[in-house]
Amino acid sequence: MTLNIAEPELYGYRTIDGLADEEFNALVAALREPTRELSPADEIKTIRRVVPKQDAPSLFFAIADLFDLSTSPESYAKSVSESVLGLDPKTKTARERLEARLRTIQQQLGRIGTLRHATELLVRNERNFIGSHTVTDLRPAFGNKLSDGPEAYVLMHTLEIRWNGVNTENEAFVVTMDEADVDDLMAVLERCKQKAAVLKKQAEYLRLPYVVTNRTT
Repeated sequence: MTLNIAEPELYGYRTIDGLADEEFNALVAALREPTRELSPADEIKTIRRVVPKQDAPSLFFAIADLFDLSTSPESYAKSVSESVLGLDPKTKTARERLEARLRTIQQQLGRIGTLRHATELLVRNERNFIGSHTVTDLRPAFGNKLSDGPEAYVLMHTLEIRWNGVNTENEAFVVTMDEADVDDLMAVLERCKQKAAVLKKQAEYLRLPYVVTNRTT
């Protein structure tokens, strides 16, 4: 069965097919090195040790695509190889080689599958943070006689938080805060960082990696 494989995964699969045996083995070995954190950026950085810089992102997406839970690994690897190289009898040997490489990836690089599934769990949330912006300004407070100008100014902060949802993209909500509100928000965020530090130590104690899904490259 052939698949309709989108870019950049298709380009990544072709990159895997074009690697020499020693390059492919080096790629698998590099991605099996122990790590405390799992993040797309770190995995792509590791891939760049083996393939050209511009090919690394698409190769990462191709590897992650192999861990589709909706079908069996063997069937998916076979379908991918047929989709990439076609069903012409002349390509049988090449198809079998690519299929074997894809099965090796599925069997030995499960941590990228874990990273993929963790990312999928994240985006299933009702709202996922994608960015923020603040505006700080002085707002005038006038008395009864406007011609005298403002009698005082109020320092205000406007915070915009942008988010994606399960069925929506690039939504936003806006809140206005004073200095005390900013201090409260900073305290809450600092507590988040402290909790993360404790949980990271616990993961290290259990010798389990923790996933960082949104780190940029």
